[in-house]
Amino acid sequence: MAIKIIVNQIGQHIVADVRQVENSDSGEVLAYLLKEPRILNYQALENGGLNIRMAPFCPASDENEFPYRTDHVASILEPRGDVAEQYRKLVYPEIDHQAAAEMRGEGTLEEILEDDDESGTDGSEERANDSELQ
Repeated sequence: MAIKIIVNQIGQHIVADVRQVENSDSGEVLAYLLKEPRILNYQALENGGLNIRMAPFCPASDENEFPYRTDHVASILEPRGDVAEQYRKLVYPEIDHQAAAEMRGEGTLEEILEDDDESGTDGSEERANDSELQ
């Protein structure tokens, strides 16, 4: 899983599990495959803090995965740890990430997420024309 924040040309911030879709011959990035995308909305709090809310990218559709054109992307950012965790809990609520990691003997959730972030992989094989965004 490569959780990233896409900033698009109109200034929206989209958090999603992002993968590159590449031309298998040239390696050119054709699009980004967004899985479970959420629009980020920000609300300033009276105490100076910031509330980050996540809403479905397109509430009128049941699709949860689609390609996003590269020319619509202004920037791709790493989310803060708390934002990534909020996203995971929102889109995968049935998974007890801590218990699953410990049952596999992989350490604590934090250690696993750090390893995934450092290696740029989620441990699964990708199709030949898709690669995880790093």
